[in-house]
Amino acid sequence: MDRFVRSLELLNLQWSPLMKMRFDHIAHNSNLYNNQLSGGIPSTLGQLQHLKYLSSNSLTGSIPPSLTMLRNLESLDLSSNDLDGTIPSNLKGLQSLRILYLSQNKLTGPIPDSIRYCTNLTVFYADRNYLSGTINENLGTLSSLTYLGLFYNSLSGRIPKELGELSALQYLALDGNDLHGELPKELGNLTNLRILYLTANNFNGTLPTTYEHLTNLQHFGVSGNYLSGPIPDYIGKWVNLTNLILIGNNFEGNLPAETFSLTKLEKLWVSDVNNPGISFPQEVILEPKYLSSV
Repeated sequence: MDRFVRSLELLNLQWSPLMKMRFDHIAHNSNLYNNQLSGGIPSTLGQLQHLKYLSSNSLTGSIPPSLTMLRNLESLDLSSNDLDGTIPSNLKGLQSLRILYLSQNKLTGPIPDSIRYCTNLTVFYADRNYLSGTINENLGTLSSLTYLGLFYNSLSGRIPKELGELSALQYLALDGNDLHGELPKELGNLTNLRILYLTANNFNGTLPTTYEHLTNLQHFGVSGNYLSGPIPDYIGKWVNLTNLILIGNNFEGNLPAETFSLTKLEKLWVSDVNNPGISFPQEVILEPKYLSSV
């Protein structure tokens, strides 16, 4: 691998129908823009110590452990490929990493404990894979994390209370897993949260009173669980809410009248209450674009 390739800082491999380039040709090309990289990721990629950005598609095989040697890597986008195997267990070398996309592959196994070494991580998506095990509590140590998407996997267990320490978090999507237990009250500390999706799991219990503080929420979805008890009045304090999806639970009582004072609300889905039905206020202008009571 020549000196030019070793000093490479930007590897932009966006899709182009004109050319497919294999990793084993990198050392013989100086123009790596606007190509589609195919094949497996070679272990020699770990020699590109100056590499800061890597994105591609049409990749197969597993993620080589040597990729974690790229100590200057800031952005790694391996989404929408055909990668299998596990996330490398030792991520200690990726301390400069800020953005990590692993979405829509065939990755299996757990989220490794070494994720705690990615201390600069702000964006982490690993959705639409086959990840299993519990949600690693070490994610709660990533104080800069702003977006966390782990939806549509096979994750189990409870939501770790440590996620409530992610004060910068704006997006949390854990829907479509096999999570269970009560919703942690600690998530009520995430006052910057704008999107919270917990649908299609096995959560039970009530909506915690601490969620009253989530006043920046725009999307809140807990459909397809076993949540019970009353729909809390504090939803009326979520003044930025556009989507409220409660369908497919065991809520009871009346839908709080305050819900209909939410001027930005566009979608409201509710169902499966244990009393004869949800009581709507007598005087209400049905302005939401999608209003559903099943």
